[in-house]
Amino acid sequence: MASMDVDNLTKYYGDERGIEGLTFTVEPGEVFGLLGPDGAGKTTTIRTLMGLQAPSQGRASVLNYDIRHRRERIAMKQDVGYLPSEPSFDGSRTGKQLLAYHASLKDDERSERLLELFALDSHLNRPIRTYTPEQKRLLATVVAFMHDPALVILDEPTVGLDPSTQEQLRTFLDIERQRDTTLVVGSCSLTTACLLCDRVGILRNGHLIDFRTNQQLPDRAPWNIRFVTTDPVDANAFPSEHSYNVEIDRTDGQLSDEHDGRPPRTAVSFVYTGTYETLLEALSTYTIRDLIIEKAALREFLTQWYGTRLGNGGGVDV
Repeated sequence: MASMDVDNLTKYYGDERGIEGLTFTVEPGEVFGLLGPDGAGKTTTIRTLMGLQAPSQGRASVLNYDIRHRRERIAMKQDVGYLPSEPSFDGSRTGKQLLAYHASLKDDERSERLLELFALDSHLNRPIRTYTPEQKRLLATVVAFMHDPALVILDEPTVGLDPSTQEQLRTFLDIERQRDTTLVVGSCSLTTACLLCDRVGILRNGHLIDFRTNQQLPDRAPWNIRFVTTDPVDANAFPSEHSYNVEIDRTDGQLSDEHDGRPPRTAVSFVYTGTYETLLEALSTYTIRDLIIEKAALREFLTQWYGTRLGNGGGVDV
């Protein structure tokens, strides 16, 4: 039996569409990602699945609880963990008081170990308002996992964490995967999807437009690469499986040659998802006059992915 079974799930806010017609299943022990840019519908989907708002149409069962029925939504929260995108706590309470409150609502089998893991054990007697944003997020993670749930839904779990803490959290979630905990992860980070998820559903404007296994995702998060060289450039020199939307502009070189006497220059830009070693090897064959490397926005990458790789005639509105 699937841990989560979603059929035609739809949520409207008045006349405004939140999500529409979502259909998917999540198997026990699977790490399933909802991947999409801000505004794609990830949080609406997660809040509806958690029973925090009723669907307008469709149905969903989470651990065999039917979220359309209030009594089942309440019972479900005893068995499901939830990490919201923006945890909100009563700042006057201490961390210890917060955990005691949640322990009164559900079992507490792991909070002591989790507090030690995330280095929060020494802060328990402080009011939560004195916590840093990162500490508040880690405290919310403890709340989500303290009762050792079979399924945990996480909305942007790594947002607001520094790089080392992000890596620590990913390691923890990977251990949870090995324990056969079912995870549903909403994220706008392709890195998180690549490192954590067995399978992802890609959201665009409230619709699921595609599903991909981990093997079908890029090797790593995309980067925008732009360099200027005085050498001739062959577009085929860049690995096609890792380079998308390659553009070569020789106009800059012609203008610079005409106006300032410098050798003709060529500007090259592309989105890259391969290894640094392969990129540096490809660039080392050119005389580089300028180089810009920036992390690509997920929205931009998905447009290029579906427009260029799948031939959707100029891209999609993501």
